[in-house]
Parts: sequence; structure tokens; C-alpha cells
Amino acid sequence: MATDFTKPNPCSLSSVICIYTVFIISISAPVDARTLGLNSITELDDSLVYLWPLPSEFTSGNETLAVDPDLSLSVGGEGGGSAIVSEAFERYRAIIFKQSSWFSKLKLRGNSAYDISKLKIIVHSDDEEIQLGTDESYSLLVAKSDDRSIIGDATIEANSVFGALRGLETFSQLCAYDYVTKTVQVYKAPWYIRDRPRFAYRGLLLDTSRHFLPIDVIKKIIESMSYAKLNVLHWHIIDEQSFPLEIPSYPNLWSGAYTKWERYTIEDAQEIVNEPQPSAPGFAPLNFPMRSVQQKMAVQTDIEANQYTLKSCVETMTAVTNLSHRLQSRTNEVQHLNGQLALLQRMYKDARAEISVLKAENKELKRKATVMFRFGGPPYAVVEEQGGVNVLGGVGSMEAAPLRQDERYMFSLKFVNLSISINVMAEVDVPGHAESWGAGYPDLWPSSSCREPLDVAKNFTFDVISGILSDMRKIFPFELFHLGGDEVHTDCWTSTPHVQQWLQDHNMTAKDAYQYFVLRVQEIAISKNWNPVNWYMGRCDSKDFSYRRQETFDAFASKLNQQTVVHNWLGGGVCPKAVAKGFRCIFSNQDFWYLDHLDVPWEGVYTAEPLEGINDVSGQQLVIGGEVCMWAETADASNVQQTIWPRAAAAAGMPINTPPKT
Repeated sequence: MATDFTKPNPCSLSSVICIYTVFIISISAPVDARTLGLNSITELDDSLVYLWPLPSEFTSGNETLAVDPDLSLSVGGEGGGSAIVSEAFERYRAIIFKQSSWFSKLKLRGNSAYDISKLKIIVHSDDEEIQLGTDESYSLLVAKSDDRSIIGDATIEANSVFGALRGLETFSQLCAYDYVTKTVQVYKAPWYIRDRPRFAYRGLLLDTSRHFLPIDVIKKIIESMSYAKLNVLHWHIIDEQSFPLEIPSYPNLWSGAYTKWERYTIEDAQEIVNEPQPSAPGFAPLNFPMRSVQQKMAVQTDIEANQYTLKSCVETMTAVTNLSHRLQSRTNEVQHLNGQLALLQRMYKDARAEISVLKAENKELKRKATVMFRFGGPPYAVVEEQGGVNVLGGVGSMEAAPLRQDERYMFSLKFVNLSISINVMAEVDVPGHAESWGAGYPDLWPSSSCREPLDVAKNFTFDVISGILSDMRKIFPFELFHLGGDEVHTDCWTSTPHVQQWLQDHNMTAKDAYQYFVLRVQEIAISKNWNPVNWYMGRCDSKDFSYRRQETFDAFASKLNQQTVVHNWLGGGVCPKAVAKGFRCIFSNQDFWYLDHLDVPWEGVYTAEPLEGINDVSGQQLVIGGEVCMWAETADASNVQQTIWPRAAAAAGMPINTPPKT
């Protein structure tokens, strides 16, 4: 039996997500998520259990169990021994017991035993590849371990490691810190939960073109997504405002970045995506040296700064060398004086004192030289032994020595995305939204005064796109790749003489050229083993929309490759049209799921329905999921998290388990 409680009080989801809509669970019989409503309100109670998103089915009791802060892991099944499982367990254990102390351990151990001392995770498959449709289902049992129970402790059972991670998230939400007993407890036990996501695709779009977001900020966002069981980061890296991503095949493209410090290297992108997954078709790891933007900027420092730095380094090293010689000289003198100690006691004492001073000066100069070389001089300067004194080598070298294996994480935190189970779908929006491309390659513009859409008349345009996708395929193993295709104003094509001539030679209208561009780029993406995703709006804002502002599905739905995933962004009714023609669809109706629209309350986000207007089961199955969109015209690193949450969690609560409306 389930009690229906929902209230707009803030709470914590694994210490990151605060969600206004909270289900307060007090149950003892199997419950289906569809029985819960939005109307009742209950006061906060320490013994209430907050789960988000609400699992598909669950039962609970009325016991309170204490969890051992030394909680151990036991694994079973073909995939139980995966490093993904063990790393995730350690991550969640740190979250669960972040408030525990040695005093609380001592206090409880002095009185009684813990009820939950072991978490068993059983994973039936050893497949560690996460793609669209990966099985994320799991079951979770939490019960007291005593003589009366044949099953005790906590057990998570899943078909994949990623289902196990979802179960770990739910288990962590069951664990609550009790400020009276100073212990972690599970209320309303025993618990039995069976859960599976309603949709395979549960996404968050993150725009890093309008405002640059540092890598650590993106990591925190990805971490917070895992607490709401979202599973796809749609990385809108590039737009007309900036091109911040390094593309080795066309290295001038990131000249379109805001500044040389607001860029993502290929290593940055790999760090966000995770370690390479060789089993993904068409995916091969990059073998570039591990360098961050800051390291690359050190190599690219302007000549005057380098000259000044090198001069300072040479002067410092000369002083270190002189000290070395003086120290060696004094050491020899001490050895000579030692044989005549009776006669030269005073001289010996003075020499020893001077040696101590020289050593201190030498140590300080070495420290300054090391700092200078690390942050201002030639990168990766090597410390060598010379005359008993460590001196810095490599002065004047303008080439960065390769990093040793143990130095590869010197400038960045190790980040294992698989232990969070988030796919990353990249987007390159073409042919519109691409003005920044021409900062590095002006030939991509139709003209210097008319800069987008990209020049359809030049093969160079498609060569660049192919190079970008080839480089990005080595970074992004996810099977979906977003090609944009929205809001294409074709005025530049019709007003630029050489494009006009090309249209005439090929007997094309601007609308025909738009179709030609989109379909040609789709074929490039498909040739690299990607399924293309394209934007589609559901309503037109002007009578001449079909000519001046193009959208893929409106313009030529019948011509799109059947592998295309249609992405709804403006207005409703898009997914019904898309699935009626056999296309898969992602729901992101901006009336509800655009997070930069601050006037949309969480209730509107929560109640939006991706399957609205789709009544047949076969059509519903083509809606692969939904995505909330964090566009960054008005958000940067200072406010992006608080703009995303809690409304993104309201959307996450809907697509996980809400039943379809028919």
C-alpha cells in the first residue's frame, strides 16, 4: 500500500541535487509508481525516506537498521568483479558515510552490532560497454542480518554493471545520517525494490559555446546527473559564438574560441567522455601526449615572455651552480681541517657554520628554480644530478619533453566516467550556428560580410566537416552524434555571387541546397558509424519560414536517412509526426524543458509528457527518451548548477518511471 505524498520542500540527493518534488514513502505492500500523486503535503520527518526518481516497484516495512561505516563489498556473477563496480562502491561509500566519525563508530560498537555490514552486488553480464539501450534494470534488497532472517544485509542484483550503479544510487538514498545516534540508518526496512528506466535516453544538454565552462564544472554536472539517474550528456560544444574544441586535422578551428585559455584540448574531451572503449565500431583511441590547455599555453607563450623567463632561469641556475662549487670547496676544506682538528678547532667551527648557511641558500634557490621551470620556463624541465647537487637541466629548450607515465595526471584529476555511467553525445551544428568556424578558416564563410550558413558551394566545407567528425569519432564512442541543422537562414547563399552561381549551375533553390547540405553531412556521419540526430521545430513563426529559416523534418522528411533521430525542440506534436514516418524521436519541448527559461516552474517540467499524442505501442517505442536543455546565453560557471537543478531532477522523475498517457 502506498501513501501519496509530494511536497515542494528541498532535500538532498547524494549531497548535490536539491529537488522540490519529493516522494515520501511509507509503505508495506508492492507499489506501482503510477499510483503516486502530486496533491498531498506532509511535514518533514527524520524517519521519512526520500527516493528520486521513484523506483518502478517497491515494498518496505517499519524497522530501522544501522549501517556499518566499515561496510564491505561482496560480489558475484560474471560482471561482479568489474573495476567499475568496485570503484562505484568506494565512491558511494564515501557519500553515504561523509558525516560519520571515529567517535560514532566507537559509540555504537560499545552497545550493539550493526544491522547492515555488507553490500553484495551480483552482476550477470561482464559487458562493460554502455550504449543506447544498455540494460539498467536492477533489484535491491535491504534487510536486517540476524538469526531470524535467512537473508540479511543488502543485495543489488543486475544484468549489467550499469544497472548495478543505478542500484547503488538508490541504496545511497535509502541511507540517512541520524544526528542523534551519529550513525547512518535505513528507515522503513526491510526494503525490496525492482526498478528499470522507462526510457533508454535520459539526457541533459550542456552548452559550452555561449559561455565557456571549465572541465571541473562539467565533471560536477556529470556527477550530479548520476544522482538523478540521467544517462546522456548532450555536449553542445560549438556554436556561432565560439569554437573551443581542438581539432587536430584542422588546427586553426579553435581560433574561434573566446580566448586561448577558454579551450578544450582533445585530452580534456577524452577526460569528460572517459577512457576509450575499443568495442565501439569505428572508435579508436587517440595517442596524443597528455597535455592540458594550461600546458599547451606554456609552450605557446609569446617570445618576449619566454626570453625574460629563460634569462631568469639561466641566472638562477648559474647561482645554483656557483653554490654547488662553493659547497664542494667548503666540504673539501672541512675534510682537510678535520685532520688538524686540535690546531684548527675555531676554523672548523666557522667552516661548518658557513656550510649550513650555503646549504640553506642552495635549497631555497633550487626551490625557486623548480617553480620557475614548472610554471614559466621550458615545460617539463628535467632534474639531474651534478656534483652532488640537484640542478635543473633543459634550459633554453623550446620543445616539451614527453611526460612520464606517472606524471600524466599531474595537471588534472583522474575521472572515471564509467563509474558514473553517463554517455556523452557531441554536437556539431551545421550548416547554421557556425560563424565561429571562419575565425580560423575564412573560406568557410560565404563571404567576409555574410558569414553563415557555411558555404555550401565549396568542397572544402565538407572536407573540414569530415575531418572534424573523424577526429571526434576517436573521442566520442557513443552511437549517436548530433548534427544540429536548425534555424538555417539561407539569405547569405542567395546574396553571395559565387553561391548564387553554384545554385544556378546545379539547378537548386536555397531550400534544395539546404537539403543537399544536411543529407551530405548525414552520410559523412553514417560512414563513421554514427546515427545522426537533427533538430526539428514543431511550429513556424513566419509565413516565409520554409525559405528563410529551414528545419530538417519540415523541409524534407522523406529524404532523411531512416537512421536519423528527430530531436524536438520548439513546440509540441513533433514526436507524433516523427514516429508516424518511422523515425526515432527525442523530446525536448522548449515550452517545458528548456532550463534557461526561468519562468517555467518545476511543475511544468515534471508534468510534460514525451508520449503525448502517441497512442499505439509501436509508435511509443520509437520515442527513445527526453532531454532537458541548459542553453548558456545567460548561464556560466557561476550559476549553471543552480540553473540546472532542481528542475532537471523534476524531468528525471518523469521519464524514469511515469506511465505513458494513452
